Amino acid sequence: MSMLTDWLLQSVIHLSWLIPLAWLLSRLLRHYCNARTAYAAWLLLLPAVLPLPQWPSTFTVSLPAVTVSPGSAAGPAGGESAAAVGMLLPGLLLIWAIGALFMAAFLLWRQGRFELALRRGREGGVSPELMTILRDAGVPGWLPVRRSRHCEGPMLLGVLYPRLYLPSRISPELRAHLHLAVAHEMAHLRHGDSLWNGVLLLSRALFWFHPLVHLVWFRIRRDQELAADESALARIPNRDRVHYARLLCASSGLEPHQLGFGWMSRGSLRERIMMIADSKGGRLPWPFGLSIVFATVFLSGMVIAGTDSDGSLASDSEELVVLSEVDPEKDHPSSLQPIVMVAPAYPRNAVIQGIEGYVVLEATVRPDIEDVQSSQLVDIQVVEAEPQGVFEEAAREAFSQWRVSPLRSTDGERRPGRVRQTMHFRLDED
Repeated sequence: MSMLTDWLLQSVIHLSWLIPLAWLLSRLLRHYCNARTAYAAWLLLLPAVLPLPQWPSTFTVSLPAVTVSPGSAAGPAGGESAAAVGMLLPGLLLIWAIGALFMAAFLLWRQGRFELALRRGREGGVSPELMTILRDAGVPGWLPVRRSRHCEGPMLLGVLYPRLYLPSRISPELRAHLHLAVAHEMAHLRHGDSLWNGVLLLSRALFWFHPLVHLVWFRIRRDQELAADESALARIPNRDRVHYARLLCASSGLEPHQLGFGWMSRGSLRERIMMIADSKGGRLPWPFGLSIVFATVFLSGMVIAGTDSDGSLASDSEELVVLSEVDPEKDHPSSLQPIVMVAPAYPRNAVIQGIEGYVVLEATVRPDIEDVQSSQLVDIQVVEAEPQGVFEEAAREAFSQWRVSPLRSTDGERRPGRVRQTMHFRLDED
């Protein structure tokens, strides 16, 4: 539960600054490079939701063990707070889980209703003449092709099992330039947009409470269409660009569905027409733009990997000491002593069932910026617990509120390190 809470909190924090950064980067690359590179800029969001390794801390100091009983004092300023947070956290996680399930059910219901309408409207098969046009347009032999009266234009649909839907009645204008519209859908297939849309919908369900996640969905979909247009136009002769634009304007089509692509999207029509008219493209070569994207993704990942669970960034001035390099005459790890100790709340179920045990915790000692006489404990991890799944959460909540004396060298410089603490949970004998 604690790992899930930490991941959600960190993801929300990082998404809140990565989404505006990715949006700005995509706008700049769209103007100075091309649409496909601008679409790739949204890869910047991946470090926010992927679990990345933290920069290691290997200097470990053991503090004296603490024994906790149901009647023990809570300690200075915070025992009741730790217990209250521990009781509140499961409720918040339950609300989040219910919201995520409802959002996922709603999105699946929308998708299922849309696909059911297409299946009910299926009419006839694909003639050999039409299939020849599709094969010339780049449709692979393994891709199923369906026709439906509820489909007004070529549409690629599906995540793991993509299908190409065509209208049951194809107008003469569309038939004459069907290969252009199909080329657009094949660009979506090459880009793996259906799979990316599945990932985005999963993110909308998991982060249903984050408004930026829902807003960015529409911007990414628009960039998908622009990138597909650019990819399709690169594969057709220049003389067909005007037919591509006319077909785009003349056909109303379906709005892009959440797991499908209606090639005639009204929302981005003006932007798409302007891109078709601009045959020169951006002033920067696409490899340069793509290198900017990858460099930004790498740097963002490094920033996130170097951020502790409390959101503070490790800097060069806070370099952790390796145990094998400690100089006994300069470093004094034994001087690290607790200043504020908050006793964990004994879990009620453990009291009822008569369960005793212990938890071994490790944390990074981070000097407090506001108080030079104390240090904070961050990046708290459970090293050992017996029994497992009983006392870990209560121990972590209490340990996060401890304050310890700074670890100093002989020249007075405060130094970070790792601290180990054992908490025993024992019932009163009476």
